[in-house]
Amino acid sequence: MDSGGNIREIPTKTEDLTASKNPDTPDQTSQGGTSGNTSGSGGENISTYAVTVEKSEHGKVTSNRSNASGNSAVTLTVTPDSGYVLDTLTVTDSRGNKIRLAAQGGGKYIFTMPSSAVTVKATFAPLPDDTQKPCDGGVDCPSRNFTDLGSVGTWYHEAVDYVLRNGLMGGYGNGLFGPDNHLSRAQLAQILYNRGGKSAVTGGNTFTDVAPGTWYAPAITWAAERGIVGGYGNGTFGPSDNITREQLAVMLWRYSGSPAATQKELHFNDADEISGYALEALCWAVENGILNGYGDGRLGPQGQTTRAQVAQMLLNYLER
Repeated sequence: MDSGGNIREIPTKTEDLTASKNPDTPDQTSQGGTSGNTSGSGGENISTYAVTVEKSEHGKVTSNRSNASGNSAVTLTVTPDSGYVLDTLTVTDSRGNKIRLAAQGGGKYIFTMPSSAVTVKATFAPLPDDTQKPCDGGVDCPSRNFTDLGSVGTWYHEAVDYVLRNGLMGGYGNGLFGPDNHLSRAQLAQILYNRGGKSAVTGGNTFTDVAPGTWYAPAITWAAERGIVGGYGNGTFGPSDNITREQLAVMLWRYSGSPAATQKELHFNDADEISGYALEALCWAVENGILNGYGDGRLGPQGQTTRAQVAQMLLNYLER
């Protein structure tokens, strides 16, 4: 994992995704189990139901419980074999109904146990050929032109190569890329404007702090015309403000046409820090592997993003 950002993951299909592993609970690869009754602390009987994880080729799924009571949380961890990625993950009850899953990033998923046994199934697919051929740092490596970019093997190397090769980001003109520098709101607008082909801007700028003639004015005007960005509600945009993780998710989500998220809530320790306007976008970003948590149960919606982290998110987003 990076210094506060994302670990590169190949996004999976979002339908039918399941649950995530509790890191404090030992894994059990469940191959079956039967329903039974256990005595609660007050002497009452509590029914439990089997969690059966079917064996998969090219990867495995582990569950933190082999049996669970109805309405309790069950967590799963998905581990693809080398060269493979999760393709589908489903949980079905005894009647064949699919159980809703919440993706938490890092190969972890969570679901609520119904009052019946469930079966977990996963399929894995080979990684695309281009993802299995890492950059060798040779003459065709875009990053070699910048003195402050890490060597091959640095967590962000592939992502920075990608944004440079596709003209989404560039350096500062002095041989520096600034991988650890924070990205501004104007810079992300420019990145999306670059991706959109720098189409003509038909209207005028409506933000009082976006002066005509600045390098970012066309990009912000373009993004505002298409509903990708909005201001702070007082007529300002804040072009030089460092963009937060939730703001970045919202801009990518709007750029994608504001697609509906399958899951409507996020199971992170700091979920209460998410702004109301950003919840749907963050649910969508997490489901699609664009934005992941920090590995300690936090999503960090108010955290600021570095240029290297944004490069990774763009790779996750555009290659999903």
